[in-house]
Amino acid sequence: MDSWEYDLRDETYRRRNGKRRIAIILAVVVVVCLVIVGIILAITLGTKKKADNSSSTTVTTTETPKRNEVLSIAYNVGYRDNTTLQQTQNDTIKYITELTKDLDFSGNHLSIVLITYADKVIPNNNSYNNLSDVVNAITATKWVPLEDKNPSQEAAVTSYFHPTKLDNSRFVRSIEAAQDQSEAKFCLFSPPISAYAKEDDFKNDARAVGTIINNVAAQSQTAYIAVVSLANNTDDYNLKNASNVMAGTPTDIPAIQNHLNPDALLTTTQAPIVTNPPTTTHKSDTTVQPT
Repeated sequence: MDSWEYDLRDETYRRRNGKRRIAIILAVVVVVCLVIVGIILAITLGTKKKADNSSSTTVTTTETPKRNEVLSIAYNVGYRDNTTLQQTQNDTIKYITELTKDLDFSGNHLSIVLITYADKVIPNNNSYNNLSDVVNAITATKWVPLEDKNPSQEAAVTSYFHPTKLDNSRFVRSIEAAQDQSEAKFCLFSPPISAYAKEDDFKNDARAVGTIINNVAAQSQTAYIAVVSLANNTDDYNLKNASNVMAGTPTDIPAIQNHLNPDALLTTTQAPIVTNPPTTTHKSDTTVQPT
């Protein structure tokens, strides 16, 4: 065989091997590229899935809507003489602060109106939306010497409720613009016995107040009334057992306070639970008696 034939075969063999090597190299490059792309996709999809899972498990809490309410607090500012003034001031400020300090002022749902009285009501149209303003207003109260007169709880309650003309009473007018529904909350702080000339004067005043409150409670189930007796006497009010009336002494303030907080606002997706037999959904029907 001639030498040129061997040279031709060698050349052909080298060419085939070269093409094979190129093909192998290209295949390796393609595989490497595919692996890199796969890794990138895996990382991207894994991160996205993790983010989706994280967002899907996020818990959003929604505060229960509260009614917009006005709580009116009436308290005595009259005193018999200088020897009892300091104690009357201290007790009044202490117990009203105790009542209001844990009320729910969040979201501006609650407004406090302070009504002061001695032998008659002292006009005051201010309202307060936080505890510090309430405490400051009570602390800044101007006290009135009663001299030969007695404090009048009856005057305070009559001025507020106007029981002979309930539909046009102050509590209905005062809440129409501020509240979601026609509900009034009223808390009366009685004077101490020492503010009266004699104990029988307190008892007569308490009986008159009880008559008014019983009438209001019977005519308006949307009015909630509380009495805190700083005389430690609730019996003489002769209050009837009603779901929207509660009376007690300073030791009962925590229970009274619970009923004076803004109620939850019922919506179309929230319904009151009715048991058998049906009961009112308002307040406890138990009158707290002094211990």
